[in-house]
Amino acid sequence: MADELRIDLPRHHRTRGQRVLLALGSVAVFALLAGAGAVAWTAVKLNAIHREDVLLDRANGAPANYLIVGSDSRARGNPNDVDGGPVEQRSALADTMMIVRIDPDAETVQLLSLPRDLWVTLPNGQEGRLNAAYAHGPQDLIDTIRDQLGIPIHHYVEVDFRGFQDVVDAIGGVPMWFDTPMKDYQSGLSVPEAGCITLDGAQALAFARARHLRYYEDGRYQYDGTGDLGRISRQQVFIARVLDRATDQGYTNPLTMRKLIEAGVEHVTLDSGLSVGTLIGVGERFADFSSDGLESFTVPASPRVTSGGAAVLEIRWKRALPILERFGGSGTRSSTTSTSVATTEPFDVTVLNSSGVAGRAEEVAHELVADGLRVPYVGNGWELGHEQEPVTVVRYAVGYEDEARAVAAKLKVRDVEEAADLGLSSVVVFLGVDDPTVTTTTAAPTTTTPATTSTTAPKPIGVLPGEPPAGESCG
Repeated sequence: MADELRIDLPRHHRTRGQRVLLALGSVAVFALLAGAGAVAWTAVKLNAIHREDVLLDRANGAPANYLIVGSDSRARGNPNDVDGGPVEQRSALADTMMIVRIDPDAETVQLLSLPRDLWVTLPNGQEGRLNAAYAHGPQDLIDTIRDQLGIPIHHYVEVDFRGFQDVVDAIGGVPMWFDTPMKDYQSGLSVPEAGCITLDGAQALAFARARHLRYYEDGRYQYDGTGDLGRISRQQVFIARVLDRATDQGYTNPLTMRKLIEAGVEHVTLDSGLSVGTLIGVGERFADFSSDGLESFTVPASPRVTSGGAAVLEIRWKRALPILERFGGSGTRSSTTSTSVATTEPFDVTVLNSSGVAGRAEEVAHELVADGLRVPYVGNGWELGHEQEPVTVVRYAVGYEDEARAVAAKLKVRDVEEAADLGLSSVVVFLGVDDPTVTTTTAAPTTTTPATTSTTAPKPIGVLPGEPPAGESCG
């Protein structure tokens, strides 16, 4: 990049196996549930599943929240070790955590992805990543989610990553439509052509691991730049495709169904209170469930660096509260006064150079930081598809108009726009050729915008595979 000040964050150095795990754990569970009544020996197989003794909330009728964790080992590690560490000490990292809310009466399924790097207060009173709670065991993770997000957990499901390829291969691969070529050097993803591509187990693994995604546009590969949150969005799309594929290929085929259930039994751990009867009952109710009925959400968050140098994700409470409420939660931050949370929450500003003037983004970023704002990332406009702007534009995520206008006032900028695909930031400044200057004040602005009450699923973060064009089919 010609003009970029990147704040280098400490990185985990993981083995291929440690980086592998993804949300397909929930796919194995869905396959297990949806096909639970299809084979005569199902009950015997389900009784062989490994069990975990944990203290959970009482469901007291529908709906119920299932906490699903993807783990490559039942041994525990230290996810807060920012310097890496021996594989045997770090082999228990949970790369994927999500809550699946199942309502048998309404026949609805909702999915909430929990970024593993969310910065939370752990049961021992210390601050750490959400992943650190899992390192101390499932009970600590359950307690942390309950205490920090206010979400009740009624059942616990843990999935070994080794079942990932088995599930994908058992249903004959997963067809996906790629609007453009994509690649990720670190995960091994390579989609050299646009069109319908059937991902086998190994290819699906590379797709789901991709957090340094590049996509082909305007004659060259562009950087997605949305990291783990973009990866979560792609995982959610992948789950939907697998559900549809399993419905089409698996549940009516006894041999395929047997493979799916065997993969689930071998690689799934359930809480001791989740009975076989409950599994079969839910499975029968959702036997015809498709991805059209799946609502997917992610806990809104943005990056920051702690005083100890750890790269973490901070919950964006104003955007998170209406989502948490859909899962029966509220968040401890809102337990005293949600208005205070909404009106004083700090926000991040990303500065991207779309002016063609080398070094300009770095200068503006330093001025904004000196004026009290948080600027975690500085780069180039082409990273978000805006290589050049004739004038400077301040774009903002839903719910952050007041913050964006405060930044625009500092920069003497008139153009302020709501936009999707802003990566991890609430507000992004695209510097144009008009060369703004910062008007210094004594403190960062606060917003008086009330907490949003919208419960519409936000637009997914990052670049995703699309749908086939008219007249085309895929799978």
